[in-house]
Amino acid sequence: MVHFSLIFAFVLTACCIDRCSADLGKLTRAGSIDDIRVQAAAVLFIIRRVGLFAKHGTLSRVLRDYTQRAEEIINISEKRLRDWYLHYQKYGELPAETARWRQSRSRRSGRKKRSKKRAPRSDYWPPQYIEILRSIVKDHPEFFLDEIQEEFKRRTNGARKSASSIWKRLDQIGYSLQMVTYVAAERDAAERRSYLDCINRIVEDPKMLIFLDETAKDRNASRRRRTWAVRGTKAEMPQPLSRVDLRYSMLGACDIFGFVGNACEPVYQKMGKDDADPHRGTIDTDRFIDWVKYRLVPVLGMHRNREPRSIVVLDNAPIHHHPEVVRLIEEV
Repeated sequence: MVHFSLIFAFVLTACCIDRCSADLGKLTRAGSIDDIRVQAAAVLFIIRRVGLFAKHGTLSRVLRDYTQRAEEIINISEKRLRDWYLHYQKYGELPAETARWRQSRSRRSGRKKRSKKRAPRSDYWPPQYIEILRSIVKDHPEFFLDEIQEEFKRRTNGARKSASSIWKRLDQIGYSLQMVTYVAAERDAAERRSYLDCINRIVEDPKMLIFLDETAKDRNASRRRRTWAVRGTKAEMPQPLSRVDLRYSMLGACDIFGFVGNACEPVYQKMGKDDADPHRGTIDTDRFIDWVKYRLVPVLGMHRNREPRSIVVLDNAPIHHHPEVVRLIEEV
């Protein structure tokens, strides 16, 4: 999930720490540390340095670096920065965005501000509520806490539970946020076993294998990376293999050591109907044959000598098994 605030901060702060003095000076004159732009600049800097799911030690070093360089411009503690970062992990948005949304919801519902003398709300969870919560994370493991909260309210006909209460209850029933592994919804377990058996029979050395395929970057690249799952189980979500809204594609090959650089070629989307650039377009049969001839064949080894990259593994796409493709590979 990519939020407008982070995109705005990226444009505003560019390399963030190299220009933080000038940018944060403008931001603090515009508002306080609760200003959405200040929070976005800080969170974006942290994510660009350590990613969205950093370990404690690495995160602490980055937080310390940011506070030291920015201390002459704005006073932000490491604890506050950590809270912003963890809040974005849980909710997929900045604390200022969450506060703005809650204020807007309160105004729409006409709710009055709670009196300080009011007794705290009971955190009792009947068994049926726990089962509803369990069913929500089972049906929608990718939900953020606020989305679980709204869905819980809908399924219980108006029952309200705070995000912190939901978080604690999920922890008690054995759920935690985990890095998700997306798997193809169309995969077949029997075919996977058959494929692995075949590989075990014909491959004497893993170095002899080379895999090739096309890939593409599209709007799915911003999909959520963590989902709720029971501790000790693998976090997986089915997704269709079809892709839409392509930006660019790539023909690539990899062996046991990773991508083979000389055999990887990006194919960018045409800029319009009049775009005559031969490097742009789609991956059709002619382009694939040229790639095999000029990119793949030079990196292949001889199978009879048991050389590395001498067994080519492809999927069943029609262009992969064109007679000319087969001829070029077998002639090596």
